[in-house]
Amino acid sequence: MIRGLLKKLSRRSFNQNSGMLIAPPAAAGETVTQNNIEWTMAAVTRAIQLISTDVARLPWRVVYRGKGEEITVKGSNLNNLLNTQPSAWLHSYAWRRHVVRETLIFGNCLCHIQKNGRGDVIGLEPIDPNAWQLQYEQPTQEPYYEVTDREGNRLRLSPAEVLHFRTPGGADGLMGNGLLTTGREALSLLLVQNQTSAAVCGQGVAPRFVLKHPGRLSQELGEAMVEKFNSKFRRRNAGGTILAMDGMDVQQLRVDIGTDILELQRFSIQEVARLTGVPLALLFDMSESSLRANMQEQNRAYLDGCLVQWQSMIGAEIKAKLIREAEKYIVWDTRELSRGTFADQVAAVSAASMNGIMSRNEAREYIGLNSIPGLDEVLVMPGAKTVTEDFSDAPEY
Repeated sequence: MIRGLLKKLSRRSFNQNSGMLIAPPAAAGETVTQNNIEWTMAAVTRAIQLISTDVARLPWRVVYRGKGEEITVKGSNLNNLLNTQPSAWLHSYAWRRHVVRETLIFGNCLCHIQKNGRGDVIGLEPIDPNAWQLQYEQPTQEPYYEVTDREGNRLRLSPAEVLHFRTPGGADGLMGNGLLTTGREALSLLLVQNQTSAAVCGQGVAPRFVLKHPGRLSQELGEAMVEKFNSKFRRRNAGGTILAMDGMDVQQLRVDIGTDILELQRFSIQEVARLTGVPLALLFDMSESSLRANMQEQNRAYLDGCLVQWQSMIGAEIKAKLIREAEKYIVWDTRELSRGTFADQVAAVSAASMNGIMSRNEAREYIGLNSIPGLDEVLVMPGAKTVTEDFSDAPEY
């Protein structure tokens, strides 16, 4: 029954496009747009919000790497920009969320690199996804971006003038493929499934009664009696008393389709997990397998299998366009996502401080406690060499 309704619903058109980029129609018949996947699919909304907010709340730092050490570049203009106000209209948290959300959905996000007269970067302004196109110069095939700004002016920007964040999947590597493309077939089917569930709960797709009449009825009269019965006892009178009409025998059918709906919902969540790299438990999947999984292990899988990929992509683009020195990089502090419980943190920093990995004050700082005079030295185990830190090759900033 569910399969039959899925097939019926898949023939309908469901296009709520409002100017956003649209993927070609899928085999299931539903056009996948930004609006209908975010507004009607809870698991997709949860995954997009989770990834974008987690990337946004992580501290970003420009660091110098030398002889195995990472030193935060103090006073860096780029550090200040990325962590305060990258855009005239968006602070750092909103800007990061926007970049990840748009890249995740469309596969691409473009930001115009704005500089002052001295060549310093003063802004990273997002460009509307409908306001730019990647073009190729003829006959050299050099890529450039054709952009329409907010005032309607047409601009021609070189790759060096924009940050182009992209997911993998494009044929030439210059354009990415987001959920609207890579997830087109799966998400289209999930849209049909959601509509099926809504139809089951809202109108009841399965017949609940059989009307038996002792005599012979014309088709016209039979349809009229069914319509009269439905008008009296559909939904609002579902719990009331039924009066058999004109000698009819009313028999109730007991059709249990709740299990099918739950199975469809589980399948939907699993598909979204596969598409986005978010573990099932973080999408609030309450199946037995998800509940058995260790939450700390799932957080680790989410960090390594999902967020690290975003860190690599965003960091590589910023490094290529905004950081000239070979020794400088953009890094994220992901410790907040992998700390575990307070007891786990205490056990970890205790072992680290006792084995000369960090000082006791560094351990206190890691778990949110103030430093104490006299605890700044790194403990050295008996027989070990003295721990020294050599930053002599680090330039001054």
